[in-house]
Amino acid sequence: MRFENNIKIEIYESFSKNTERQERYLSLLKKRAEPYTPKEENFTDLYSEKEINTDLERVVFLEKKFEEDSTKESKTLKRISDVFEGVVVEQAEQGAWFGEKVHFYPTSRYDDFVNGVDGVAEFYDEQEDENGEIVSVPSHTALSFDVVFSREAKRIEEKLQRTKEMIERGELTEVKYFEDEEGNRKSLRAPRIVLGSRLSSAEKLIDLWGSKTPDKNKKLARHPMQIKLLLESYLQLYHFSEYARELGKPEIAHAYGSLCNRVSEILNNEKKDLLNEHYNEISDDIVFETVRDFCSKASL
Repeated sequence: MRFENNIKIEIYESFSKNTERQERYLSLLKKRAEPYTPKEENFTDLYSEKEINTDLERVVFLEKKFEEDSTKESKTLKRISDVFEGVVVEQAEQGAWFGEKVHFYPTSRYDDFVNGVDGVAEFYDEQEDENGEIVSVPSHTALSFDVVFSREAKRIEEKLQRTKEMIERGELTEVKYFEDEEGNRKSLRAPRIVLGSRLSSAEKLIDLWGSKTPDKNKKLARHPMQIKLLLESYLQLYHFSEYARELGKPEIAHAYGSLCNRVSEILNNEKKDLLNEHYNEISDDIVFETVRDFCSKASL
């Protein structure tokens, strides 16, 4: 007996293997972020045209070098990390992943390629000014995003080590071209942290973001990824604050420590329910494990 082979089976291709979807999502995210992305040429009130042009030439050189030197796998990894970064920055802002008083901003091409800063988180605190009035005062942290393909943690460790070496030199990370939501342009010196996820978790977040599920926005607003990123932030801010204090660098210790206190408040107040709900499932992640092990002195 013969059977006709007329059954079509569609095999779902994961995001990490689907170049077309990677490029499509990246293009969409860049389009959405475009109005909020600092443009170097708009900073002529801070820098000369010559300096800005020199910076842009350096960016073009580094972009070209990356294209020439990168393997197919490293280019894929960068696309996935860029999509992950875009989704996190967008959802952290829209869904208040770090609480209602934290804003997320994309960075300029220069700060991305030269300073290694993928985004900036702006924390607002209410303080009393010299007139006794309550005012909102912002502080910032520079963000670097990573997605890890396997259980190889070397790249994360290298980034954490670079932060440690900067503290040893008495340095904070530079964000040369920063623009807030009110259009105020300035340069920043800020604590730097690495935020990331293993590939499988990042793919699940990206798949949800790109889906047409009716309750997608509700699920994104309560997504466990925010707890993972908050815990990674807390561990690093605490560890590097203590490290700077041990080295006798009080200003850097204060910069990291004040943000550590804010993240601790967010975890223990605004995000307490989500923390209790998702802690066990996020602890088994190579990026979280690497950060936790590197920052072994930190504790909640």
